[in-house]
Amino acid sequence: MFGFRRQLLLSALIVLEALWPRSLAAQEGGAPPPMSPPRVVERKNPPEPDAATRAALAEQNRKAMKKDVDRLYDLAAQLKTDFEKTESTTVLSLALVKKAEEIEKLAKHIKGRAKS
Repeated sequence: MFGFRRQLLLSALIVLEALWPRSLAAQEGGAPPPMSPPRVVERKNPPEPDAATRAALAEQNRKAMKKDVDRLYDLAAQLKTDFEKTESTTVLSLALVKKAEEIEKLAKHIKGRAKS
């Protein structure tokens, strides 16, 4: 019995609280102040680089990718030798799993760089 009364009282309070600001605005003789529209910021595209700058950026990107690919090759070779040292009946060590994750991250990084 008390549960129903409590629920009814709480519902009434929620409704009154929701209506309270509207009733105050009506008594004051007007609607609440209008909200200002959101500010729109125009983005300006940077100027296109000239041919010499593009060539320099492409060369820098190629050198960085070569360095990353060499690192990827070294990590893959290390993973292969470490994997060959483990027995086939044992569980892979945490170091092997971490090295495989590092290889995966580096490969994704190289892929993203190649796309751009």
